[in-house]
Amino acid sequence: MIKRFENLPSVLKWFAVILLLSVLFGFGLLYDLAQKGDFDRDVSLFVIVSMVGHGFVGFAILSLKRWGLVVFKCYLYLLFLAIPMGTYISYKTLRYMKKNRIDDIYQ
Repeated sequence: MIKRFENLPSVLKWFAVILLLSVLFGFGLLYDLAQKGDFDRDVSLFVIVSMVGHGFVGFAILSLKRWGLVVFKCYLYLLFLAIPMGTYISYKTLRYMKKNRIDDIYQ
């Protein structure tokens, strides 16, 4: 498992780390909202759903399983809708994955 993880390109490692760090940021945001007494239910629900989704995708990338690749690609295709930055990030990442045959790493 460690050997396969070392073969994972650093771009995907960083992508997973950033997604997992966004979960920690979400916890901090929820804590801050709770301390200020400005705890809006809709905002909190959005943050919680985002945290769960980003955490799931982050772990999917690091799982090195075929389902992880499918989840990550679905995430990138959804990210296309976040114009303009999401589209740019999705396009570059998908192109990088195709060029470097990332599909071969995931089994």
